[in-house]
Amino acid sequence: MSKYLNYPTPAYGSVPSFQNYEEEVAFWDSRHITEFTEETVPVNVRSTPGLTKQLMIRLDEETDRTLEVMAEAEDVKKSTLVRKIVKQWL
Repeated sequence: MSKYLNYPTPAYGSVPSFQNYEEEVAFWDSRHITEFTEETVPVNVRSTPGLTKQLMIRLDEETDRTLEVMAEAEDVKKSTLVRKIVKQWL
């Protein structure tokens, strides 16, 4: 299970609050997303199919915070900024 799932979840429109993962699964297993089209909004999705390799690096707190500030200033994710810096360096 993902570390990003937080329960209980808030209710949203006609989708109820869920107390746990099993409750949420039971709800969605018995419904289809098309039942909620009146409550949905379009979103833009950006795909990066050419980026398939991942690299993990260790940073000290100060360097990490500096990268966060720089990324915020450019309105990009920290990983995007680091990728950009590496490509420029190479």
